[in-house]
Amino acid sequence: MAILPILILFGGALLMWLMRRRPARLSWAIAAVAAFSAWLSSMLLARAVPLQASISVWRPLDLFAAQIELRFDVINARPIIAGTTVLLTVILSTVLRLADREFRFGAIGLVYCALALIAMQSANLLTIALSWAMIDLVTLISGLNGAKDDASISSLLARVTVDASGILAVIGAAIASGAAGGMDDLAIPLVNKWATALLVLAVVLRLGLARLDYSLAGLPGVDDATATLRSFLSPAAALVILARQFAFGIPPEIENWLRVGSAIGLLICGARWVIEDETKDRQRFLTFGMAFLGIMASTVVPARFEAPLLSAILVMLVVGTLSSIFRVHTPWHRVFPAFAVLIMAMPVWGAGALLVQGISYAMGLGINLWVAIVGSIGLAMLAAGILRDVFKKVEAWYVDDLARLLYAAALILPVGVGLAVGGGAELAGGARAIVVTLLTIGGAVGIVSLIRRVDRVTWQRARGVVDRLHMGSVLNAAEGSLRWVSSSLRGIGGILEGEGAMLWVFVIILLVQLVIAGASQ
Repeated sequence: MAILPILILFGGALLMWLMRRRPARLSWAIAAVAAFSAWLSSMLLARAVPLQASISVWRPLDLFAAQIELRFDVINARPIIAGTTVLLTVILSTVLRLADREFRFGAIGLVYCALALIAMQSANLLTIALSWAMIDLVTLISGLNGAKDDASISSLLARVTVDASGILAVIGAAIASGAAGGMDDLAIPLVNKWATALLVLAVVLRLGLARLDYSLAGLPGVDDATATLRSFLSPAAALVILARQFAFGIPPEIENWLRVGSAIGLLICGARWVIEDETKDRQRFLTFGMAFLGIMASTVVPARFEAPLLSAILVMLVVGTLSSIFRVHTPWHRVFPAFAVLIMAMPVWGAGALLVQGISYAMGLGINLWVAIVGSIGLAMLAAGILRDVFKKVEAWYVDDLARLLYAAALILPVGVGLAVGGGAELAGGARAIVVTLLTIGGAVGIVSLIRRVDRVTWQRARGVVDRLHMGSVLNAAEGSLRWVSSSLRGIGGILEGEGAMLWVFVIILLVQLVIAGASQ
């Protein structure tokens, strides 16, 4: 039963592929039915957790005892519901483009979501590595299929290479855990601090932080709908694995590093999310910002370390998807950004409730009071980026009543799920959580008001400053260092080439003899 949503999505993808030469409306209907069935089944299964499924593909069993294991439990139940909500919302929103000749939503979207669900349900490090590898393989195949030039291929290979390095980090975590006598089962904590650090590194790499200025929409063969799925589901799947380890506590050796690094990343991504223009891939800054905020808040709560991070994942999925599909076609559409802000900032019920309560704990911790301040500022900036959408211009739409109704359903769905999957009763934030809520909403309104009052020249200057806040300079410095090392090695190789190599061998022998003679005296 744990794999029922996955089987539904794979079945829908197969049917879409078989019907690929039929009209676009038929493919859309198949995708919508499959997504709705997966969404409904995930909600029903959430009432019967824990569920587990395993399969062994290795032979002989006495030599290869590791199995592919999936676990549907309280850690990933709500992220899986939110993940299927992302898929269904995106598919419903594409109804506005069914008449467009450029409409594309192939079976690859369902496959990608199914693989993301497998990654979320991974019960051991082996399953994580395999599921991530399958996601990268699908990304590579679909990208190469739509590649049109060398530049797009290079961009695709660069992204897949960075993601694949996360798989190597997972393998390193398994090796470190095994060397310390631990197991790769995620139902128990990793016994080695280096294994935990490598797992954190793997998650950071899967978030896509290699370049904050990287544009996912620029990948070959990627339409808007599929780009939205990839930009939210892959990071969420990685963060769920990190939350599972946070449930056992955070090693003190990396706690401060996570806290400080997340605070810096949150402020940078929050600023870029607010300042950035309406680009197709702007949502990546919301993704990174919520990830950083969830990790930072998880380092200060006294119990249930994973709760703020899981809350951040839910906000990332439902609010991020709502923001990515949102357009103002009628005046009443303007209420949805306000609902999204409430989902993020409410201290109870909403998807962001446990995140707000996690930030509020830092208010009474003295030395970590700065976490509450930075967290409130960061959450306010992320909320302000959502609230900006209230002032979008009304766009005319020329579709029938059914398409309008389905688009309204696409806007209502993430709002409803965002209010339903909250867990405000699990942590007791009290009055401090209400203070964080008020600071967040007040800060968001203040930031939006300031943005609307700033003149164009000042706005362009602010954008120029914020646009420099990315890792491009760091990567350029690293590239320069690698080139210097490479040229140095080539120079050494040139010196040791040919007859000169024999001379240098004699010199090294002579030096060794002199050192030995000096040591014996």
